[in-house]
Amino acid sequence: MNAELKEFLMSAYAECNENIRDHPKHRDQIIMFYGAVCAFYFSQLANASNTMFNILNISMIVLGLFCSFVVIQHRSWTLQYNKSAEMIGKILASSDKFRSVDDVMKFINDNINKKPKKMKPFFFRMGNAIILGFFIITLAPFAVIFDNICNAIKLNICALYLCIAGATLYFAGITIFCYLYIRKIEDFNFTPWIINLLDIEKTDNC
Repeated sequence: MNAELKEFLMSAYAECNENIRDHPKHRDQIIMFYGAVCAFYFSQLANASNTMFNILNISMIVLGLFCSFVVIQHRSWTLQYNKSAEMIGKILASSDKFRSVDDVMKFINDNINKKPKKMKPFFFRMGNAIILGFFIITLAPFAVIFDNICNAIKLNICALYLCIAGATLYFAGITIFCYLYIRKIEDFNFTPWIINLLDIEKTDNC
């Protein structure tokens, strides 16, 4: 392996490790932001009119969805950078076997989809469990609506069923999306980030 390619890979490896550290921090910041907004939301419920009550709940549901998708994105990038760092580490450890960018790309394409023989169930993995816990937290407005319906002078069965159905669809939807999206990242059923980077490097050297 020539010195220029090795330097490029070491730079990419350092970038991967930096992003592996940064993305969980960004995820935690999103969760803390939602928690702060949630605290404000609960503080406003006691004196809220019916119109304001509905606006607050709808806003929290929309914010919960948005934050959930952002948290999922941070998890996906953490996995991508982690897998890329693993591949680059293996290449650098056997750098004498790789003479060109093409050799490196072939090795990555041949090995990127290999997974450990034993893996914990999906939502028992730490990063995924944190996301699931966050999804549960974002059900807060549904719990408030449910409580409000149950404590009403006249119980509205139709509204109660709609609330339960809405909460179920919301939670099931984001959980299934998370599972399918993260599994796609874990299985690397797309062009890995490092391959795109190597393509650019190869083009620049032509």
